[in-house]
Amino acid sequence: ADLAEDGVAIGRCTRIPKDSLYLGARGARYVLRARTELAAPRSEVFAFFSSPANLAALTPPSLAFEILDDRAIAMQRQVTIDYRIRIGGMPLHWRTMIEHWSPGECFVDSQLVGPYRSWWHEHRFHDHGTGTIMEDIVYYSPPLGGLGRLVVEDMLRRIFGYRRGVIRARFGSTRDPALAVDMPASAGS
Repeated sequence: ADLAEDGVAIGRCTRIPKDSLYLGARGARYVLRARTELAAPRSEVFAFFSSPANLAALTPPSLAFEILDDRAIAMQRQVTIDYRIRIGGMPLHWRTMIEHWSPGECFVDSQLVGPYRSWWHEHRFHDHGTGTIMEDIVYYSPPLGGLGRLVVEDMLRRIFGYRRGVIRARFGSTRDPALAVDMPASAGS
């Protein structure tokens, strides 16, 4: 069942985290939740996800994701990161800030500049036996009202489905450890 489902649930946002000043100011209309069980220790999974150098590997090639910063980015609270993505061939600038940083457990990036009215992405990591449960929780408001919602929801399902496949290939799944594939470590791993 874990292999058949896309692991992504999207619904209306009925409440937002109380400690987020960003969401308190900008709100969110929808929430995306994705959960993946991985056959690797939390320290290894967190190290991979907390390195901006690995973001391109987690993004479908069709989005032509690139980090615009030339500097080595040390992840910590209030760090900003500038990216460029392409949607339908059109380049879009995206700037995020690390709003919360709890090494080994959780971090949050929020959109300062980009295509969404609001985007607040929490990455959580929990021990699960000898493996890790990784959770993505994204509170967002898409552009362009109802039409934007339909387009964005489909795009997010594809992006987070791709991401799930990449991380399961890299770290394996606790449901089927044979899925682990040897992949070269990225620059920031």
